[in-house]
Amino acid sequence: FGFLHHADGAMARDRGVVLCSPNGYEALCVNRPWGRFAGALAAAGLPALRFDYPGCGDAPESDEDPERVRAWLNGIRDAVAFLRRQTGVTEVALVGLRFGATLAAVAAQEMAESGAPIAALALLAPVASGDAFYKELRVLAMMARARATPGSAISSGLEAAGFFYTPCTLGAMRALAPAEMPASPAPRILIMDRADGGGTVLAEAFRAKGAAVDAVAFPGYTALMRDAVVTEYPEDDFRRAVAWLRQDAPAATRPAAFGAIEKSIAVPGGRERAVSIGESGLFGILTEPEAPRAGGPAMLILNTGANHRIGTNRLSVLLARRLVREGVAVLRFDAGGLGDSPSSAERADKTILDGTMVSDVRAAVDFLAARGHREIVVNGLCAGGWLAYQAALAEPRITGQILLNLQNLWLKDGVARSGASNREYLRLVRKKETWIRLVKGELQLGRLVPMLTTRLLEIVAIHL
Repeated sequence: FGFLHHADGAMARDRGVVLCSPNGYEALCVNRPWGRFAGALAAAGLPALRFDYPGCGDAPESDEDPERVRAWLNGIRDAVAFLRRQTGVTEVALVGLRFGATLAAVAAQEMAESGAPIAALALLAPVASGDAFYKELRVLAMMARARATPGSAISSGLEAAGFFYTPCTLGAMRALAPAEMPASPAPRILIMDRADGGGTVLAEAFRAKGAAVDAVAFPGYTALMRDAVVTEYPEDDFRRAVAWLRQDAPAATRPAAFGAIEKSIAVPGGRERAVSIGESGLFGILTEPEAPRAGGPAMLILNTGANHRIGTNRLSVLLARRLVREGVAVLRFDAGGLGDSPSSAERADKTILDGTMVSDVRAAVDFLAARGHREIVVNGLCAGGWLAYQAALAEPRITGQILLNLQNLWLKDGVARSGASNREYLRLVRKKETWIRLVKGELQLGRLVPMLTTRLLEIVAIHL
């Protein structure tokens, strides 16, 4: 599954770009900025393709399937071939972010060895190797202190931030070592790295193999790689990357050759297709069963926080594909300003817990009702549960609700939604106003002390 961003005709160049996204939780964080980056490339005349690896995002398959790393590398090669067919470009550049940069470098090396080299390679905050990424995943898993569920079908492997890696996947991942490849993956390479990243090792290795390597800082990395509700688009960094990718790109010599595109994806028990919802063109994925259940309801799944329609840890995708085998149609969609839906005139992007979002839910209900669904069950997790409840109050066609981890249902002004970050607490300790409140008895020490003690013990455990 992917999005093809067609180039601005007046600016069109004979070079296309394939975006290789990061993996797991990091892919959730950057979904909306990644789409904006693809749009910036297209506006600069470079047709851009961003896609989901097999078993990730909206693509078919599962993270428990065998040979995931090989499937991801083949997916990059398929994406390059697709971009060439659809746009007619003769040159293709790869852009990879984090572990996506590792995959892009290895895939580029494989394509060069097969006689189909890429023109340029941009590595953004790259991981030095698959083994280095594996170690990061281990630390992430330790932070969650995940425990195996009794009776779980998964007896081994690694779960990091809710995303699962089988022993087979981890072994293949650890074998990826771009710096040790026999030749450079591309003649021109951009490495845009954070201060403590793995770009230096890669830059030295690729230069030694004859590549022209440009190594620059990536100051916007930290703000980009945060939870979807607070992630920030690195304007200056991505502008620099676009300019580098456009450098020396030949002008397009012929019109783009748009070929046939599959309009749906087969999944067990049905098919999935991208849909446009309402006058504002909200983006959604409709999963329809081959054998619909007579008289049964359809399910509408809302965003979890500011995550796009796949849900936390891809939960919404897995739920939709399980239900379709039972004959239930499911619509997963992005509210305005979230995921791949356009911005809303009523609120800022990435807004959650906002009553104006009910109108977006109503548009999705209209979409399902127009397809003959008279009963609609709405499903929401966390902030999505709050929105599901608010929408059900206003929309009588919602006949059922599944509200998960419901919080903040009756918010009052001045009531804290959750604990602050450790850094924020340290800042407050230095303020005299905090100590005045303590003397007055206004601080809830009965809640704060156990929470901060638990956090301190967790930090010590992680370091150990």
